[in-house]
Amino acid sequence: MKYRFYNSYFPSAKYFFILFIFHSCLHLISILVGEIPSVQTITKLHLIPALLLYVVATTDSVLGSISVPFSKKRIFIGALIASFMGDALLIGDGEIYFLLGLGSFLITHILYTLVFFQIRIKDQNVSRKSIFFIALVFGVALLFLVTGLQNFGPLLIPVALYTFCISCMVSSAILLEKSTPSGSYIFLCMGSLLFFISDFLLALNKFSIFPVPYSGFFVMLTYIAAQWFLVKGFLQHYK
Repeated sequence: MKYRFYNSYFPSAKYFFILFIFHSCLHLISILVGEIPSVQTITKLHLIPALLLYVVATTDSVLGSISVPFSKKRIFIGALIASFMGDALLIGDGEIYFLLGLGSFLITHILYTLVFFQIRIKDQNVSRKSIFFIALVFGVALLFLVTGLQNFGPLLIPVALYTFCISCMVSSAILLEKSTPSGSYIFLCMGSLLFFISDFLLALNKFSIFPVPYSGFFVMLTYIAAQWFLVKGFLQHYK
């Protein structure tokens, strides 16, 4: 009887996936149209909650199709909550909102890094290919910092710390090469890399390093895809 009540009142994971896709498409269209900021705000604030509820529904002990240990799931959910806080804070105007948003996403990357280290098999050998890509990630990050050195002003230390943390997050995903099925590995690497690209596109425009046409659209497109791939890769690992 308890199961029937729960099944009747809690939507399935498919419902939250459709909700995520709907708000994602509406948000991206509203950016391109550029005349409906209220729609942009509302849809942006619905993206991560929809994904979070998708994860909860998919891994639910009664209705879920994938079993994930709570100790592993709570860190991933924490990363999504921090992402939502970052989205909400970055809607505000002013440097204080930017710094608070930066801090929220810094926590996001730290939590995602912890998730990847939980997945990684200890004492696993690192391939030369992985070392090359990790070096490439840090090389691009260093190039970004050197190029924008004159533009960061008093935000140099927060930006440098954030750049280091997101580079570590991408690197920790690359290190999963032999620790998770290939499908999961590809999704996690793509998700972390797209997150990296999204943040750098945002920074290039904010600090006037290199203006990117339609930057708002591409920042959100890569961000939305990144979060979805990270969710997909995480769930695929435990499937």
